[in-house]
Amino acid sequence: VGRKSRDFFNCRGFDVKYEEVGLFQNVKWEHAQAIANTCIKEFLGPDVSSVYLVYNEFRSVISQRVVVERLLPIPKLPAATGGADAEVQGADYLFEPAPGELLETLLPFHVAVQVNRALLESSAAEHAARMTAMDAATRNAKEMVDRLTNLIAIFENPALDFSKNRAEGDDILGDAYEYLMRHFATESGKSKGQFYTP
Repeated sequence: VGRKSRDFFNCRGFDVKYEEVGLFQNVKWEHAQAIANTCIKEFLGPDVSSVYLVYNEFRSVISQRVVVERLLPIPKLPAATGGADAEVQGADYLFEPAPGELLETLLPFHVAVQVNRALLESSAAEHAARMTAMDAATRNAKEMVDRLTNLIAIFENPALDFSKNRAEGDDILGDAYEYLMRHFATESGKSKGQFYTP
């Protein structure tokens, strides 16, 4: 699921049985059902012995982690060692409809819910990563704007004489460039015994 995972497996020669690209912009239950049905179909076939989910778990805006989770076969719960939990596990239940019919309905639904959860977690993690990157870019841009504003303020100082640099249509940056190059060339010539011209 997703362009990067598809490209990763295609480049390494894996046989990709199912691909879905561009669904993280609008994750829907139908996507999870389609993926779950494909997983169940492949698992029931002769070629696949287990199915794993690999996804980004959303913990917070600044923290996501990669999770590898077995989807099929469904892992067994650990046995209770004593107390009320052990009594509940040993209890006999009456099912209506029959257990086979019930599991036939519940198991595909369970797999689809787990796939949907992984899709939503990955989508949330992606949005959080984008939000963090945009916040960092905004902060960096603000710092750059502040530095440029301070630089322009220096060159707008009336004590600096740009009259020797002024040509028609010049702006403050052109004047600043000419001013700096003139002083750089003068200082370079003094220190090295020659006059530098760019």
